[in-house]
Amino acid sequence: MDALDWKILEILRADARAPNVVIARRLRVTEGTVRNRIRRMVADRTIRSFTVDAEENGSRALVLIRTQTDRTPSVVRALRGLATDLFETAGSYDIAALLRCEDIEHLNTTIDQIRAIRGVVETHTLVALASTLGRSSSGARGRLRPPGANSAQPTAGTSHTAPSVPDWGRRAHDNPHRPEAD
Repeated sequence: MDALDWKILEILRADARAPNVVIARRLRVTEGTVRNRIRRMVADRTIRSFTVDAEENGSRALVLIRTQTDRTPSVVRALRGLATDLFETAGSYDIAALLRCEDIEHLNTTIDQIRAIRGVVETHTLVALASTLGRSSSGARGRLRPPGANSAQPTAGTSHTAPSVPDWGRRAHDNPHRPEAD
């Protein structure tokens, strides 16, 4: 990855549907250069998905999971069918599992299934109440603001940037950057 790849990623993070020609114009390179670099980043899984930040129904939660050390790989395998996304973590917990469920009852059932997996020692569940923290009114990531603040500018005395977190928006099926079959 070089500086140009990072600039392309920055543009795509702001607008995953930005046409290659627009990205090329902004970066003063050819459209073919952008297309080839995006194709390479998709192939090497630097870019794993293009997402759409859409209104969601249902319940979401992040479940922190402590496992028996020798059972972690089998716990991960069992979680693959239950979780939307999985993360290896450092600290008190071994795994973080993102859950998306139709409602709170389905969420509770899924958490019970996770707790029943052989090798799970402990769970700690964080239920998402809102998904607007750290986002400006345009939807772009910005500085943290107190609830009810409408301005995209930080409130006096708050200068901490929002932590980098995975974009958990819905995955788009109409990916303008998907390599085409030749």
